[in-house]
Amino acid sequence: MRLLPVAAAALAAAALPSPASAQEATNAFTQCLIRSASPEDRTMLIRWLFSALGSNPVFDDLVRIDEATRVEIARSVARIFNHLVLSDCRPEALAALRENGQQAFFGAFTALGQFAGMELMLTPDAARELQRFAQFLDTAGLEALGREAGAQAGAPPQ
Repeated sequence: MRLLPVAAAALAAAALPSPASAQEATNAFTQCLIRSASPEDRTMLIRWLFSALGSNPVFDDLVRIDEATRVEIARSVARIFNHLVLSDCRPEALAALRENGQQAFFGAFTALGQFAGMELMLTPDAARELQRFAQFLDTAGLEALGREAGAQAGAPPQ
């Protein structure tokens, strides 16, 4: 069974929405991963994702991570993965694998990555940076779009 590539792909897909899953064992595995991963583990998972994304040439002007750092990040993520799957969440991992095969790992680790990413995006500095683009939006155009769609200003989405 090739779980490592599936788990790596799941962590890398952390920024993507995960499919809803009605499978009880997979949900229990997901909850165990989220509950068992320490804040430091979750930060390292996002650092690994950042390192992986940063290896794409499109980010050459933004990210410079030396090879030794990339190797250490990968080693740390492997330790986290091993500990979570083979120790902390072993019963849940077994049940999820029996229920859904490798797809269980994909969904569970995607959810863990999303959870970890949200934690980091909610820090004041990151939240401020994520909102920076709003100063450049065409607010008049967006308001006109809302009126055209029949949306009321300040009304919550339905």
